[in-house]
Parts: sequence; C-alpha cells; structure tokens
Amino acid sequence: MNKTGFYLWIPVLMMVLGLGTAAGDTLETDTLIRRKGPAFELGVYAGLGGGIAVPGKHVIPLAEASAGIQITPWLGIGAFCGINPLSDFEHAKLGISVADTPGAYGFMSGMEIIFMPLAARTVHPFIRAALGGITVGWLSDDDGKEGYDTAHEERFFFASLSAGAEVNLSRHFRLYLRGGYRFAGNSTIMGIGNGGLSGAEAALGLRFLWKAVVD
Repeated sequence: MNKTGFYLWIPVLMMVLGLGTAAGDTLETDTLIRRKGPAFELGVYAGLGGGIAVPGKHVIPLAEASAGIQITPWLGIGAFCGINPLSDFEHAKLGISVADTPGAYGFMSGMEIIFMPLAARTVHPFIRAALGGITVGWLSDDDGKEGYDTAHEERFFFASLSAGAEVNLSRHFRLYLRGGYRFAGNSTIMGIGNGGLSGAEAALGLRFLWKAVVD
C-alpha cells in the first residue's frame, strides 16, 4: 500500500472509532437512566434518647426508646416508650417530688409518626407526633426486706407533639434534637392533680437507620 492509500484510510479509522465511542456513551447513558433509582425503598430504625419533662413547676428526667419502619426517606412510623421518675426511690435520692409517694414513676408507650422533610440534607427538620398511654404508679415494699414487691398502677391517655432538627452523621446514624408539649390525661393520683403530668418536654437522641432497596 502506497502512502496515498494509507492516508485515505485514516479518516475511515477515525470514523469507526468515533462511532464506537458514541455507541459506548449511549449504552452507558441508557444504563444510568434505567438505574436512576430503586422502585421501592424501605428501612427500619431504632432510637435511644434522653432529656427532660416539665410537668408544672417540676423538671424531671426523661428516658426514651423507639423502633419502627422508615416508609420513605421523610416518613417513619413506629412504637415508642419512655419513663419519668416521679419521686425518690430506694437507694436513689433524686430530689424529685412530683408525687407524694416514694417509688413513683410514669411510663409512656404507644405509636409515633416521624416527619423528616428534606431528609437528604445533612441538617433537616424533625417533627414527631406520639399517641398512646401513660402508666402512672408506684412500687411498694410489702415484706419489709430490701427491694420492691408490688407495683400499683393506673393507665391514662397520653399524646405529645414536638419539632426540632436531625443531623445525618453517617449513612446509618442520625442525631436528633426535639422539643414540644405533651398531654397526660391522668386523674388525681399520689398527690398529682388532674392532667398534672402534662407540660413541656425536650430530648436529645441517636437513631440507627438501615435501608433495604427493592428494584
């Protein structure tokens, strides 16, 4: 092959390479479009936190835990529980006098709904609504020996609404801070008046989130 023939083949080779590159780009783009997102995304979460509740003029500790299903990145539905000491306990002088009976407590449990608008952002809003009941009771020592023997309890309506912010620490861990108001429909018990356990509340906690993707 002379030099003239060789040079004539150069444009042909360049055209073939160009078509091959274009075809590869088209295939890659088509793949990316088809894999743009999962058909359905479902997650589960578990949370643990602590804070304070302010029934009336009292400020008392609050411990809480929750677990549920993350239906979408911005909506979760689950169950919660929380507890407040309402007076001193045996071997635990807390300086709490919400109730006039030693060994008193309030235990909340029920269903929660969590809204997280703009959940993809590192810091985003966190809104929580909880509905359930509060068990108010005290522990008694019946035999005079160390330790409690009997729990005396009554169950009342409970609801709370709070808002705050959540921080995406990593793919699986989120830190939340919330504050709001809770309503407890308790009747007079242990020196606590009707609705006397209602008031402001605030909590700081950590949530673990695990997602399952279904194509």
